[in-house]
Amino acid sequence: MEPKFQNTFIPKRPVVTERKNVATPRRKTSFFGMLVTLVFIVTLIATGGVFGYTKYLQVDIEKKDIRLKEQGDALDRGLIQELALADAQLDLAEGVFGNHLAPSRFFERLEEMTLQQVQFTSFSYEASPGKNPSITLSGLAPDYNVAALQSDLFARDEFIASSIFSDLNETEDGDVIFNVEASAKSQLTSYKN
Repeated sequence: MEPKFQNTFIPKRPVVTERKNVATPRRKTSFFGMLVTLVFIVTLIATGGVFGYTKYLQVDIEKKDIRLKEQGDALDRGLIQELALADAQLDLAEGVFGNHLAPSRFFERLEEMTLQQVQFTSFSYEASPGKNPSITLSGLAPDYNVAALQSDLFARDEFIASSIFSDLNETEDGDVIFNVEASAKSQLTSYKN
């Protein structure tokens, strides 16, 4: 018998290739990809947190606004007007006292630093709030030493900003006359101090 040949190339049995532990290729994850994913997740969480906190603040502000209106309605309007008037009066009084001058303190200081042998024969005083008052005096001393000592007392005094003794002359009686131009510090005449 003659061998039989098939004239088709299609196999009658299925062609199966065996796989023997062949690993499927895995996608490689890069560091950059992981970093981008992590940043995306953190951004989503932060956005959600900001959104939630904003809503919380809005609700809190609304609650406090309601409480403030309730407490505002409970206030006595008459009392508020009285207190506002009292505050305005206190501000006005503070302004008046702040600009008020008290020359009596200067006179007390002048009395303390004037020697017993010195006599002032004329006095001029000019003062305005916030400025150093200026004083012009004419005096009489028994001799030049007493006049010099009086000049030294004026120069050393903490409340006298400047002092100039001038026109020292001897009278017929032997006394010494002099003129003084001085400037006192404003603290000495300010009512507030």
